[in-house]
Amino acid sequence: MSPEFIERASSVLGVTAAWLAVATALVGGLAWYCADRTSTFKDAELKKFQQQSGVAIASAVADAANANAKAATANERAAGLEKDAAEARLELEQLKENQRPRTITAEMEQSFVGLLRNVLPKGPITVICLSDLQEANRFAKRIRETLDSAGYNDDVNRGVKNKFGLILNTGNNSDDIALCYRPNRRVPYGAKVQDAFEYIGIHMNGVEDSQNVLGLLDNELAIVVISRSLFEPASNR
Repeated sequence: MSPEFIERASSVLGVTAAWLAVATALVGGLAWYCADRTSTFKDAELKKFQQQSGVAIASAVADAANANAKAATANERAAGLEKDAAEARLELEQLKENQRPRTITAEMEQSFVGLLRNVLPKGPITVICLSDLQEANRFAKRIRETLDSAGYNDDVNRGVKNKFGLILNTGNNSDDIALCYRPNRRVPYGAKVQDAFEYIGIHMNGVEDSQNVLGLLDNELAIVVISRSLFEPASNR
């Protein structure tokens, strides 16, 4: 090979190498550009996704909170309705109880007598009925019979004294029965009798007859039965 040929070949190879270097640089630059654009696109898409996800999550949280609030309101309303229903059932049971005729069963009388068998002193107790209704008079008669069985006979006022028309404040006693006595004349055995009636389920308030509406003697003790006319059927009047 001639020196001229070698020189020309070297020149061509140098130019080719230079262009290859330029091409390599261009390709690298293009790759870097594409990679950078791809990365930027990915970052933008990721940011967009995060924003959309944040909005969706916030909306879901708000919907859940709203649903919880509605559920709480519904539960509160249901609890209120349940309470109203329970109160209505209680009122109905109370009404049914008030419609039942008052009485003293044989078992109740036996318990009453047993409680007071060895209790002393004993003395007379008057039974007064302030009603002309059958239910009240029957109940007063059973009280009289129960007292007689326990030894609290009233030999002066046998049976039940009826004083229909008198008005006596019994202290808002729901059972409409009162244990009455003259002021400052509480009879010693009265409390024991009152407790025994309470034991068998008959509540009666102790009432001072300060105006002597009943005409009691100083040491006289009386059990007063009052009408339950608000609850008594018309057929019993």
